[in-house]
Amino acid sequence: MALEVTIDSFGYHLSVSPPEGRPWRSTTALTATGALEKLQELGCHQTDALDAMDVANPGWRLEHDTEVRRRRDSELEAILREAAGEPPLDEDD
Repeated sequence: MALEVTIDSFGYHLSVSPPEGRPWRSTTALTATGALEKLQELGCHQTDALDAMDVANPGWRLEHDTEVRRRRDSELEAILREAAGEPPLDEDD
């Protein structure tokens, strides 16, 4: 096993070993975006990472796109609040 991605109700779990990347195994569930970021950080080839995500969950791309949009919206809101002189929102807001 060089690269394995599995999914359960909590999220994605990764297991990587050479030659795909540095040896690593997730200890907690990751989001689709978090899984992609970690695979990239570990040096996995993008095609291999995308193929493994497709095998684990053919619908992962929608989850990833939704998370990326949420992150961008949050960053934009923080920039606009700062420009308006407003305090940043707490994570619970």
